[in-house]
Amino acid sequence: MTMKIWVIQVFCLMLGLIAPSVHAGECKHRIVFLPQTHAADKLTGAQTSEDQNNQVAASQLKIANYIERFPQVPVFSEQAESRDFSWEMLPQDKRAALRSYFNQIFPQGLPENPYRLTDIQKQKLINNGGDFVQLIRGRVSFLHRVVENEEALNKIFDPIKSWFNTHPARYVAYPPEIASLVYGARERAALSQVRNYFSQNPTQKDVVLIYGSNHNFTFYSEDFHSECIVIPPEFQSDWNGRFRSGPEGFPTNKTEDSKPISGVR
Repeated sequence: MTMKIWVIQVFCLMLGLIAPSVHAGECKHRIVFLPQTHAADKLTGAQTSEDQNNQVAASQLKIANYIERFPQVPVFSEQAESRDFSWEMLPQDKRAALRSYFNQIFPQGLPENPYRLTDIQKQKLINNGGDFVQLIRGRVSFLHRVVENEEALNKIFDPIKSWFNTHPARYVAYPPEIASLVYGARERAALSQVRNYFSQNPTQKDVVLIYGSNHNFTFYSEDFHSECIVIPPEFQSDWNGRFRSGPEGFPTNKTEDSKPISGVR
């Protein structure tokens, strides 16, 4: 191989490595995706171990602290589902009581280290999620939904619930038609909400999207360019969705009859 050819190949390789970040820097709009571990719901089964609860609390604390660092960035929340949540929606007396209660629970604010959480602080993060804790504490004023309305939500979840009623075991593999709802349909719905928001707020650069760590929003370039979806460095190791190969939720390494990644949400 001549030196000239070798230099060209190295240059091309380097260009390929840096191109995504350059492209991301030129994005008109970006989604800052925060992969979360949240409390299990009635479909996936109850959280049963202390280790699982500690993992959820640590994840929600990390999300709460991220929100606090960037209070002006709009937040789209998986927990909000098909309904926006605003602090102003609550009656004034209830707002005052809730905020007072949470200020007593977090008198020194939120710690950076999850090992410094008290038992009641940990439980509030598990039960409410870091985003709703910050809504109550006044660090964020609005949580945007990730599905257009209740009808759209039921269209996705009714078949999922029906399937789980006859397959209650948590780690039973989803068939493709269910997996495409658990993953693809919900991911597209969230991207649609974000896209609608940007169309109505064209000067807004970034939004935060909080969603389960098994999810991957990079398969839908026609909805939102994949290179304009970024995961902060401190959340990279939390993201299991990097093993996904498509909207159906199958892992890249197709073993055990190509089972989808376990866990609804």
